[in-house]
Amino acid sequence: NDLLDYFEELNHRTFLIVEYGVETCNDATLRLVNRGHDFACARKAIEETAQRGIRVGAHIILGLPGEDAEESLRQAPIISSLPLTIPSLYGWRIHQAHSKLH
Repeated sequence: NDLLDYFEELNHRTFLIVEYGVETCNDATLRLVNRGHDFACARKAIEETAQRGIRVGAHIILGLPGEDAEESLRQAPIISSLPLTIPSLYGWRIHQAHSKLH
């Protein structure tokens, strides 16, 4: 809350965007890649930031270990329901994971 208070004050003085590394909605994948948070944590952070009138963006990674196109499609409406408040050109950062095959 202290950090969000600071961001809220800063947002009144300058242009501010906060971007969160959501990466995936799949908690099993988040554990596998050792992100240190679950999706509920990311959702809460985004919602609380947006409620303060701060522009919010999110980073998503397609193709994380164990995730396929079907999983990405399952997650799309979940991610779309988040209150990402900055213009779509900037609000989403979708990355493709690349893995080295041996």
